[in-house]
Amino acid sequence: MLGRMIAALRGFLFCLIVILPAAALAQQADGVRHGVQAYRQGDYETARKLLEPQASDPTAAYILGQMKSAGRGGPTDHAAAARHYQYAVSRGLPGAMLGLGFLYDNGWGVPRDGHAAQELYIGAATRGITVAKNNLAYLWARQNGLLEQALCLSAQTLEEEPDNAHYLDTYGFILLMMKQPERA
Repeated sequence: MLGRMIAALRGFLFCLIVILPAAALAQQADGVRHGVQAYRQGDYETARKLLEPQASDPTAAYILGQMKSAGRGGPTDHAAAARHYQYAVSRGLPGAMLGLGFLYDNGWGVPRDGHAAQELYIGAATRGITVAKNNLAYLWARQNGLLEQALCLSAQTLEEEPDNAHYLDTYGFILLMMKQPERA
């Protein structure tokens, strides 16, 4: 009798410890997946409703940061965007590093901090985010006077996307800062 009770208790505990959390994780993943899909389709209200309850998921936090920063699915709230991005950054998402870096670079929702922006841009750039390289090159030229390094980094972005107007603009800006308008 005691053996059967122990076996039943083990089965019950297995359900509590393994099966129920797995089902909850699957449900959370579905909510995030559907929220991301709604975001990509431009249905920001649905995306917000699906993603806000899942904000502890790094992808959900990243998308919520984008939405709050751009005023999609609700009013623009850079401070809330920064909080969402920070959580996603703590989980290693390079897109969130770019987003939070941009907020620090501009002082939107957080104090303006070139050093923090630089560190975040470097983190995103080393993980393959070309826009982060461009933003870092522009930051270096604008704030730090690291013109040679900025020009080199900007040239790398143009190797990846030679017709990107933003990257061309950064390259030209750096050349102007270097007093080389004929090359700009």
